[in-house]
Amino acid sequence: MKKTYRLRLVILFLLAACLMPASCAQMGGPGKTGPVLETAPDLAQARPSAQAKEYSEKGLDILAAGGSPQKALEHFEKALALDPKNPAIHTNRADVLMGMGRVDEAVNGYEKAILLDPTYARAYHHLGAAFASQGNHKKAIEQYNKAILIDSRVSAIYDSRGVSRGALGQTEQAIADFDRAIALNPASALSLFNKGLALRQSQRLNEALESYSSAIKINPDYVEAFINRGIVHLVMGNISLGIADFNRAIALDEKSCDALLNRGIAYMGLGRVGDAVKDFSRCIEIDPKFVKGYLSRGVALAQLGRHSKAIEDFDRAITLDPGYALAYTNRGWAYMDMGKDKLACADFKKACELGDCSALKSLPPSANCR
Repeated sequence: MKKTYRLRLVILFLLAACLMPASCAQMGGPGKTGPVLETAPDLAQARPSAQAKEYSEKGLDILAAGGSPQKALEHFEKALALDPKNPAIHTNRADVLMGMGRVDEAVNGYEKAILLDPTYARAYHHLGAAFASQGNHKKAIEQYNKAILIDSRVSAIYDSRGVSRGALGQTEQAIADFDRAIALNPASALSLFNKGLALRQSQRLNEALESYSSAIKINPDYVEAFINRGIVHLVMGNISLGIADFNRAIALDEKSCDALLNRGIAYMGLGRVGDAVKDFSRCIEIDPKFVKGYLSRGVALAQLGRHSKAIEDFDRAITLDPGYALAYTNRGWAYMDMGKDKLACADFKKACELGDCSALKSLPPSANCR
């Protein structure tokens, strides 16, 4: 019986949303493209507002220098105590909360900013990004649309909307958004990168290569662009070109598990299974909880006939992610190779429950797995 060990390429999707104020200097309010810190229309007394501005700018400086988000948050809260009706400061504080993973609190902050100034595009944009981070892309798009109605000249908003549209399968609309973002900011490597992802989803592979290459031309150190261009090369059957891109990504970031994993998959395509095992093992050394590293190494070890070791890796993958159907499928094939058909059938059935019925469908009736 033919065994089908299965691997998947790891495609990176980066959220094109600017969440931290230090990196959002071009996302102003209505008609603005200046600094993040803005003056609310209904100011408190002059002295407290000036002092609030000082606290807020200190918070921004801390973030720009890579300092403690908690310290930055404290400065924004001091600023709000003095100037509680300033929507920009509410937004800056919410941005920090987003960066700290406190998304619900961030949503409240953005909504307060919008109540204070319903024409504040940046707050709508960042509120949309918060919803997107929770997987609620429909609500995210609603907020992005509001931001664009207020200020249609901010490229990052189109980028963010494009990402959410892509997540909803609205690929052509996503590409249109990325094109608009690129028209507004031709030097945005991120917009070109995201367009490449959308083109890849649409199977427009040559155009995707061109988009990734344009992103790399702007930013020659763009690790994710090299990885994803390499993946497209693999999909097109150009394994050597894919490996060259993964090599470049690893040269830029030797701890990039995504580059190492995909290079390992490419090596397996060339029959260099031993080299693949080395790359997968390196991933696991870098991140002992990297589930795809264990799955991939398990597949490679099984192909080398080292089934017991392969099963150990599949076991580890399942321990880390009990819902990982491919881990059950591949462990089942390893058990089948070892003559442990009952264990194999149990794994194939579990994999099918989780959405991967490929093994069960490929088995003959005599296997008694159904």
